[in-house]
Amino acid sequence: MARISNLNITYKGKDISKDISASLINFTFADNEQGKADEIELLLENKSGLWSSSHYPEKGSIVEIGLVLYDWYKMGEVIKVNWGRFIIDELTLSSAGTFSIKAISEKCAGAFFNELRCRTFENITLKEMCEKIASENNMGLIYKAKNNIKYSRVYQLYYSDASFLFMQIDKAGGKSKISNDKIIVYDSSIKNTGIKLSPKDVKSYEFKSKTFGIYKAAEVKYFNTETGEVVTYRAEDENIKNDSVLIIDKHAESSEDAKSIAEAELKKANGKEITATISLMGNPEIFTGCELEINGVGVFAGTYIVEKVTHSISNSQGYVTSFECYMKR
Repeated sequence: MARISNLNITYKGKDISKDISASLINFTFADNEQGKADEIELLLENKSGLWSSSHYPEKGSIVEIGLVLYDWYKMGEVIKVNWGRFIIDELTLSSAGTFSIKAISEKCAGAFFNELRCRTFENITLKEMCEKIASENNMGLIYKAKNNIKYSRVYQLYYSDASFLFMQIDKAGGKSKISNDKIIVYDSSIKNTGIKLSPKDVKSYEFKSKTFGIYKAAEVKYFNTETGEVVTYRAEDENIKNDSVLIIDKHAESSEDAKSIAEAELKKANGKEITATISLMGNPEIFTGCELEINGVGVFAGTYIVEKVTHSISNSQGYVTSFECYMKR
């Protein structure tokens, strides 16, 4: 069965897919983890100087990227993928006869990521804060986190909305990402894909298990305004047998905040005890934050959460998906 993968690229409202495919050496789409913009890069053959002259793109312009797969899993099947809108950010001409176009996701280039603000939120939950900031930035919200901490008062002081929101979500033990003009907040995974992988399904794999940086407990201090005392909150992981303690240098507003910070930091540290890097035939259903199952690798078998994905298309390798993940605990 001859599998075919075609990029769909629209530049300033015009379909330039054929122009790109004639010059394409390699395309990558990096579906990044929290706090980082999703990125694309087009590496083009430019020995004739076409892309550095008549076809030279305009920085700051919008490109829309999609993918169409033909006969990928079965004959006659057509799969359409939309990877969203990106702003051209960097153009590079090389003596090797290549031209590179790099772009970042549209929202990550705007005020949401770059405009610093000062304000106070009072008597508000984390979800309500996310809803407010999403609405102000004309974005949608998908809130899948179980924790919805309540704040009596919290200050946004010279932070962009993105940096401030990511920081609050992180302190509460959650994770977040931007996808197609939506803020997605989750604590374990966004979606269980139902995907099951074994060594025969992948091109390459590497698993790691570590003990350094794994802790039995985490401690954070906070000032109790009612008693005038500095109190230490301690969170413990019963599954860890060593006696290492993670001391957290973060300010807590209350006992509830201290509890949330300690538990979140301990979970974050111990969550990366077992990690993996996988490369396989292109699969658009694998994305940052999804959950899948890996079997046939002995003690490393289990359910994993994906934290970074790269989709690439080249003349030499075709469509390949590579991802980093960690075992769900």
